[in-house]
Amino acid sequence: MSIKELLFSLKYSREGKAYDYWKLGVAAGLGFNPRSYPKDPKTMSPELFEKKKSVRMPKWLEEDYGKRINSMYKKGG
Repeated sequence: MSIKELLFSLKYSREGKAYDYWKLGVAAGLGFNPRSYPKDPKTMSPELFEKKKSVRMPKWLEEDYGKRINSMYKKGG
């Protein structure tokens, strides 16, 4: 490992630890107010969980789908 790589890894390990301490401080502060404390880990640390991948529907399909849904509800209502 070169000196540059060592400095790079030390810099980012310090930043990572600082973030961990900040996150723990926020969690401890939220512990004093039970109404605002997050109910699950995803709301406390969303960056640790992968986001669901979604695909946007094409415009032409969106219009057709909207027409079909509207016609179904008009018939049922």
